[in-house]
Amino acid sequence: MALSRRRILAVLGSVPILGWLQPGGAKALAVDLESSPFAYISPFKRNEQLSRCQAEVWYVSYQGHIHVCSDSKSWRVRALSQGLDRARIWLGDVGEWLQSNAAYKVLPAFDAKAEIVSDGEVLDKLLDRFGDKYPLEWLLWRAAFRDGIADGSRTMLRYTLQ
Repeated sequence: MALSRRRILAVLGSVPILGWLQPGGAKALAVDLESSPFAYISPFKRNEQLSRCQAEVWYVSYQGHIHVCSDSKSWRVRALSQGLDRARIWLGDVGEWLQSNAAYKVLPAFDAKAEIVSDGEVLDKLLDRFGDKYPLEWLLWRAAFRDGIADGSRTMLRYTLQ
């Protein structure tokens, strides 16, 4: 059985049930930015359609932005070099997302503009926030994230809500 972020969360019993579908507007968004275990992200293509590159990822909220640490070869990162800096983001948890028949698309969504974070001090704060949000999981993934940022194999992305 392959190790995945979802399996780690499930084993640890830390997947909360979110109240996204309840009324609450911006207040609900602010709460879910802090409490949702996953973000589902899809970059937009030039023709304004969503990319086939869609993923469930860990993220942290910092200063009102969503931050994701991705493999530098991922489409989310490579798209930026082609000027494709817009993405749609859903927050929540739909269970095993690859078997969910795109159920995350019923979660409230927002569009965001992506950029690469390169400031070392900010990167340190963000990586610490990943450890705070996913404390037990971070025991397994901390080195991969920190070493990946250091050697360029991982890239920190900042998504600004639009």
